Amino acid sequence: SLTDPTRSTVMSNVSSQKTLVLLLLRLSLTLLLSISTTQAATAPDIPDIAVVDQAGTPLHFYRDLVRAKTVAINFIFTSCKTSCSTATALFSGVQQHLGKRVGQDITLISVSIDPASDTPEQLKHYATMFHAGEGWAFVRSTRAETDQLLKALGAYSPEKTTHSPLIVIGNDTTGNWTRLYGLASVPTIATAIRNIADQHTRPTSGLSPSS
Repeated sequence: SLTDPTRSTVMSNVSSQKTLVLLLLRLSLTLLLSISTTQAATAPDIPDIAVVDQAGTPLHFYRDLVRAKTVAINFIFTSCKTSCSTATALFSGVQQHLGKRVGQDITLISVSIDPASDTPEQLKHYATMFHAGEGWAFVRSTRAETDQLLKALGAYSPEKTTHSPLIVIGNDTTGNWTRLYGLASVPTIATAIRNIADQHTRPTSGLSPSS
């Protein structure tokens, strides 16, 4: 058996290693959140596909979730072990940051890119884990219609595990849209959403939003 001094040394080393791991994780997250870019975009031609949200409610993507609103859309799947949890946690922070505007003039939408596995029940559980409130919809569709939507939003990837972190932000009323690539910080995302929501003029060029 270990003597007391030896046991103390071992425990100290373990504690130091745990501290180092935590510091490295925090550093990695900080670096991830600092590597993001914002790019203005033309208004996408959003298909009005049939979707089901985390409550099991049938909806049409454009007319029920996007039309006449400002939206921020990200792309997740519930079995993802890497960036999806971080992206969803960021949306949770954005929800708190924007307060009552979420559910009024701003809607958060998390689109499942794995509709075969992400049932409404799983999406509800996932939404609950991240304290999703009113104005934040987790939606799924068929595989074909999901791919149609992803392609229209410039978010399509042939493999779910290779999709890049992306937030598509748009004001359907004015036609102003932007895209955030990478894992931006909560204040950065919230500011981008507010800027789009508070614009009252249409862009000078680009496509018109769906009607």
